[in-house]
Amino acid sequence: MLYKGMSAHIDSVPVTELTVSVFRHSYPKKLFADLETIGVKIKEYRPGIYYLSGIVNFPVQVVVTKKLEGKDHVYLRVLTKGADEDDVRRFVTDMSDEHNTADKMNADAVLQVSVAANWDLFERIRKELPMCEALKELMKDELDEARKEGGILERKKVEEEMAEKDARIAELEELLREATKK
Repeated sequence: MLYKGMSAHIDSVPVTELTVSVFRHSYPKKLFADLETIGVKIKEYRPGIYYLSGIVNFPVQVVVTKKLEGKDHVYLRVLTKGADEDDVRRFVTDMSDEHNTADKMNADAVLQVSVAANWDLFERIRKELPMCEALKELMKDELDEARKEGGILERKKVEEEMAEKDARIAELEELLREATKK
């Protein structure tokens, strides 16, 4: 639905061209067994890509990222927690060179999911100059927003710390006044 929701005009992507995709890192053995017991047909289309039929009236696929092979599936393999560092680097480099607006939007959606699932890896990669530049280019809008939000959060944190210090000073002054009265 993200693809349909990101289209420029209403119904520019017909519902007949939609696919529901579920991404998993490992093979969902129990899920597939349970689905088959209720009549769902499961067919392995390619290694790691399974088509399911009999659930809804449009295509459903389960993508097992651990089983995907080759460079063609890098953008899918980076979607799960524990993504391979080489895959992330390849994805960032490839997408930073992309000029098609629709592909940039799709890459941005993939990147947001991947960063959320692999924050430490992206932090490590971010510190390297050439990769950092590619990542900055790809994430420019998100970084700008994060800087803005970070500034607001930093100000709030400083204000809270100042309020705590003021409260401690007031307590100490009160104790001092009481001590000098005695």
